[in-house]
Amino acid sequence: ENLVYDLMIKGELDLATITKIITLEDMTVTGLIKADIETKGSTAALDAEKYDQLPTSGNLSVQNLVFVSTDLPQGMKITNAKVNFTPQQMILDSFQGFLGKSDIALTGGLSNYIAYALAMAGFQEGKPIIRGNMNLISKQFNVDEWMTETDDPTTVEDETGVVEVPKDIDFAFNATIEKVLYDNMQLNNMRGLVRVKDGEVRMDNLTFDAVGGKFRTSG
Repeated sequence: ENLVYDLMIKGELDLATITKIITLEDMTVTGLIKADIETKGSTAALDAEKYDQLPTSGNLSVQNLVFVSTDLPQGMKITNAKVNFTPQQMILDSFQGFLGKSDIALTGGLSNYIAYALAMAGFQEGKPIIRGNMNLISKQFNVDEWMTETDDPTTVEDETGVVEVPKDIDFAFNATIEKVLYDNMQLNNMRGLVRVKDGEVRMDNLTFDAVGGKFRTSG
């Protein structure tokens, strides 16, 4: 009922080597992860947000991590990333990579990550929501790569390669995207807030240039 934990992670993990030992079904993953992290506390302190009772510190780096699966056929790549840990936040000092064909760079922080990780590992009941507030920069983002062929939500499960938006994340991205490819259109100089919450991706006062004009949109 009250998990007490005291963990230390230190070393390197070569995912390509691991997958030669442990067979992964319906997915491939490669890359190098280096970690030096210490954390201890209890789920009672987590639930009460008593961060003074949750000493956590350390850092993690990722190089050339590539992940492709049947649920994510577009693939994801983290070229390099550096993350620091505090009791309150997992701080992205740098993050460069790709979602499918689209380049992304992130900075910012994620909160409630310890409770989220414990739940994912099966050590805590419930579905904690991980929250993030980040800056997102992209030179070119291809939206068409992530769209279904129909707007009917009842057909989403039958579409091949459709990625469902998770309901257990609450991310706010201050987005700056030079070029967006969407439905045979090119949108330039996109700026604004993109919110991923409750299984939806919403736009709040996004501005962009297209077909010789300037637009502002929410939805």
